[in-house]
Amino acid sequence: MNERAGPALGPLWHVEGGHTFFAGPLAYNASHQHGAPVYLAGLYGPFRIRFRPGPWIACRTAFVPAGMRHELDCAGDPLGVLYLEPEAGARALLGLIAAGEDIDGARVAMWGEIEPLRALYECRRATVWAGQAIADLAGFAMRRN
Repeated sequence: MNERAGPALGPLWHVEGGHTFFAGPLAYNASHQHGAPVYLAGLYGPFRIRFRPGPWIACRTAFVPAGMRHELDCAGDPLGVLYLEPEAGARALLGLIAAGEDIDGARVAMWGEIEPLRALYECRRATVWAGQAIADLAGFAMRRN
């Protein structure tokens, strides 16, 4: 196993209730935006993100509010992505990053909650318990925020 890229696993999607989770290898994602706030975590190392106009920023975790345009460069490494329905609160996922650099409503950091997302990605039987795990993680973020 390549420590930087992690195990050779394909993408994983889980949609349940007000939460959506994706984990898998990503190369480059052109400028885009989401209708819901999103938490990003490099599962095995840092990735790069850019908010237009601005420079590329290397980080391990990021919070991007709904509607904010951003680009991603993960160099093919796995990224964990947690979407939370906007009704939960526009900034609820910020609790997954205790501190970091704030950029126009977004936050980037070299630390944050990564292990729970990596565990979901690595356990292919996670579909049995993913919904509860994601709900627990989202609840933790909201309480911590």
